[in-house]
Amino acid sequence: MVNYTVKNYTVKNYTVYMCALLLYFIISYMVIDYRSCKGKHDLHSVLTKVILYWMVLGIFIGLFELVLFFKSDYISSLPLPSIKQNFWYNDIPLHSILTPNFWSKGWREYGDFCDTRYIKPTNMVHYIELIHAITAFVYIYILYYFFRYNTINTSFIGKLMVSISIIHLLGTIIYFITFYSYLNKKPIKKGLKFWSYLLLNILWLILPTLVLVKGISIVHKNYYKPT
Repeated sequence: MVNYTVKNYTVKNYTVYMCALLLYFIISYMVIDYRSCKGKHDLHSVLTKVILYWMVLGIFIGLFELVLFFKSDYISSLPLPSIKQNFWYNDIPLHSILTPNFWSKGWREYGDFCDTRYIKPTNMVHYIELIHAITAFVYIYILYYFFRYNTINTSFIGKLMVSISIIHLLGTIIYFITFYSYLNKKPIKKGLKFWSYLLLNILWLILPTLVLVKGISIVHKNYYKPT
C-alpha cells in the first residue's frame, strides 16, 4: 500500500499582493501599451494613459470591494491580531489565495489598523464600497472600446467618465467626512500603518478628478465639433 502525501505549500501575504500587483501591470500593458507598440493604438496623452491604467486598477479594486460587502460577517468574526503578528508576513496555504476568505483578511488588516468600521457588521462604508465596485465595472466597456476602436473620445464615453468620477468623488468625500467624525468618537492608535493605509485613500480623490477633467474635455470637444 503506497501512501501519497501532498505538500501544503505556503507563501507570505506580501508575496501574494505583489503578484496581484504584477498581474495588474501585465494586464494593463497588454490592453493599453502593447497594442499601441504594435501600431494599432496611439495614446494621445499621458493623462489618457494614466486614466486607462486607473480604470484597470478600478476593476481589480471593485472585485476586492465585493469581497468586503459579501464577506462582512466573516471579516467581523476574525480574531484580533496579536502584538507580534504582522499580517504581511503571515504564511498562508498556496491553495487558499483564490478564495474570498483570503482576501477578506486584507480588509480585516485595514479595519484593525485604520478604520474599524470595516470590521463591524454591514454599515455605510460597505455600501460606499459596493457602489464604487458596481460603477467601476463600467470601465470594462470603456477599456474594450479603446482596445477595439483606438479611442475614448466619444460623447457617450465622456459622459460615462463624468458620471462615474462624480459618484466616486462623492463617495470618497463622504467617507473622509464620516471617518473624521467616527475617529473623534472612537480614537484609534495612529501608527505607521494607520497613516499608510489612510493616505492610500487620497488616490480616490486625485485619480477620479483626472477622470472627471478628461471626461468634461471629451464632452466639450464633441459638443463643439464642427458638423
